[in-house]
Amino acid sequence: MNEFDHLADTIRRSSEGEAWHGPSLSEILQDVTADRASWRVGDAHTIWELTQHITAWLDIIRRRMEGERLMDDDLSWEDNWPPIPEPTQQNWQITTSRAAEASRRLCEQVVSVAPDLDTTVPGKDYSYAVMLHGAAQHVLYHAGQIALLKKMTGE
Repeated sequence: MNEFDHLADTIRRSSEGEAWHGPSLSEILQDVTADRASWRVGDAHTIWELTQHITAWLDIIRRRMEGERLMDDDLSWEDNWPPIPEPTQQNWQITTSRAAEASRRLCEQVVSVAPDLDTTVPGKDYSYAVMLHGAAQHVLYHAGQIALLKKMTGE
């Protein structure tokens, strides 16, 4: 397995499938309802907000892999934390499907583009390798938050 395949697999395992650390994001979200996804604990982000945030960043990283120069300062609050649609079960299913699709598309981009991993991402001060490892870490960080929120909401 080359490094690009390895990175794509690492990102994929954070979002779906078997990860050595425990459940992936899709496994954590599997039995969450729209009501629970929109339930707020104090001033913390909801499961729905976290899921959309994860999706947004998987898309931002994919777009950077495609050559788009996306500067953090150019991203709005809504780019980072997209607004939540009406909290229906159908909209929740769309949200979780988009998260899975964002992971799949990024993984495909990683193995198809294959830039030099040590090359600095345009406009950033880190390499493609750092960004792609960070993508998986970001998913897992928020998946852990979601797992805790599920426990707090009784799911």
